[in-house]
Amino acid sequence: MHSFHRSIFALLALALLPLVSACSSSSSSPPATPTSRPASTPASTALAKPDTFPTPPAGSAFTATLVTDTGGLHDRSFNQHAWSGLQKVHAATGITALAVQPPGAAQYLPDLVHAAQHYSALTIAVGYQMARALYTAAREFPRARFAIIDARPLDPFNHEVSLPNVENLLFKEQESGYLAGVLAGLMEKGHIGQSTHNTIGYVGGGNIAPVNRYLAGYVAGARSVDPGIKILGEYADTFADPVKGAQIANRQIDSGADILFQVAAQTGAGYEGAAQKRGVYGIGVDTDQSYLGRFILTSAIKKVNVAAKIAVRDVVGRRFRGGDRLLGAADGATGYARPAAIVPSGIVAQLKRTRQQIAAGKIIPPTSIPAH
Repeated sequence: MHSFHRSIFALLALALLPLVSACSSSSSSPPATPTSRPASTPASTALAKPDTFPTPPAGSAFTATLVTDTGGLHDRSFNQHAWSGLQKVHAATGITALAVQPPGAAQYLPDLVHAAQHYSALTIAVGYQMARALYTAAREFPRARFAIIDARPLDPFNHEVSLPNVENLLFKEQESGYLAGVLAGLMEKGHIGQSTHNTIGYVGGGNIAPVNRYLAGYVAGARSVDPGIKILGEYADTFADPVKGAQIANRQIDSGADILFQVAAQTGAGYEGAAQKRGVYGIGVDTDQSYLGRFILTSAIKKVNVAAKIAVRDVVGRRFRGGDRLLGAADGATGYARPAAIVPSGIVAQLKRTRQQIAAGKIIPPTSIPAH
């Protein structure tokens, strides 16, 4: 989830896979290749600043480097999807795409610096965990271009800031939440499968803006198709307590909730685990979480692969600007994962129409949770 979202919303990252060997940074369009951090990476930013920074004409090849957080490229979440986006833009345009997988948080800054100083026309950091390191790297190299996915740079006083050489790739979470709510509301309205009590639930890890945008959309979307639906919502006030998540889920299920939506990271994992155990439905968040089981009806997603492609194209097309780049349905960057087989085709068709209406600006989901 990344301006505080990644920790907030993603479930536990998978164990790090072995890092593969470094690849060439030639601009002659080599295959998009993941790499371990270069052995010569400096230990600090006390380095000579580059004399010039490449600004290639539109359409020419250049290097874009993805620096992952410690989840690595196979985390089934933001790192993996961002890398997928870079691979696709490589195939379409011939840019050189590299991925660097730091073995720990202490290596974030050296790896960002190395990419920016030595070969990268655009260096992309993934998620809020890298926000402090990115702030330092971007300040040290003001002529380099950076992007950060789902976050803003974080200064030494823990303040989110915008910098002229950092594009903050942010999302309209309320749009994805709205679509998830429409699906939940229609399932309850139609009494489909286990959706028999006209009641849904949600849990937020904390009462903060990115969580609330998801939940605001969810509540509004459900109400838009089923005004009489009962919605049970609660904040866990923690993102790291699966036991508490399960306790909240069980209370909501005991009160009739048939569909549970979580925006609570590890707490949410416990919440969804209880849903599966009790035989009710779940809705995932941030990325497609259907791998959790067939009880997941869909997921409210942020299309990080789209964000990565947009960042590269902004540089190539000379549209790069520091500060917030807010992405939504109109950009193809928010939406929902493929619904489960239990979801009728009529609901799937209505979801598609609703997403088109959001993209066209005919539906504008709220960013504050409606009363319910």
